[in-house]
Amino acid sequence: MNNYQSKNELYIADRVFDTLSIDLCLTNTEFDDHLNYLLQEIRVDALKHEKEVLIKLQEQLKQLESLGVDKQYSADHASWSVFYAFKEIIDQINEKKPNGYKTVYRGQPGNWELRPTLFRSGEQGYSDEFRRNYEHIYKSIAQRFPESVSYYAIESDLDKRAENLAELQHYGLGTPLVDVSANPFISLLFMVDGYSGGGNEPQLDIFLYEKMEATLYTKRLQNRPKINVSQFRKVLS
Repeated sequence: MNNYQSKNELYIADRVFDTLSIDLCLTNTEFDDHLNYLLQEIRVDALKHEKEVLIKLQEQLKQLESLGVDKQYSADHASWSVFYAFKEIIDQINEKKPNGYKTVYRGQPGNWELRPTLFRSGEQGYSDEFRRNYEHIYKSIAQRFPESVSYYAIESDLDKRAENLAELQHYGLGTPLVDVSANPFISLLFMVDGYSGGGNEPQLDIFLYEKMEATLYTKRLQNRPKINVSQFRKVLS
């Protein structure tokens, strides 16, 4: 039986993803009693990457460092807008990505480790016992709500399993999935929503994956009856 606790013990984001980091360095000022953020510079990491796609993107995006984004470009704007900088980066990545690759996005209001909800611990996470019993919990929910969700063992149909787990994540169940969007602007909204400052900076993740890797990106089930939330919580209690 699948044991997510053993997978949790092995999970380290840097082992799963080869990451190219791009930092937007900001300063803030007040204008008409409103706080405005000004872009000072763009920094692209100088690390050596294993993936050829990241090596080529790194070379392309490095050109942004010399564009003088902090210089005034109109009478009303003292620097590039932060939104324009994000749009430029997103456009360049999509234009330069190799054939056969797609992009999806994830925004979060802090630069914490990318970690599926099921692998999180503490007050907002899950216990080791919950992860060890996850298959039983998933199967019990599917038996209780057969019209809304189906159980698929991990070795039977990975795509259908992911679709059903995505549905359960919508109801608040921790899963081994990570929420992403095909729309970068939705992800940018999630990035700024809930940001409270304090040094834990908001982050936009852009994932590149090959189209053949269908299980990396799944959609929620469509046209299924909704699960009664109170009954759903009883199954989990």
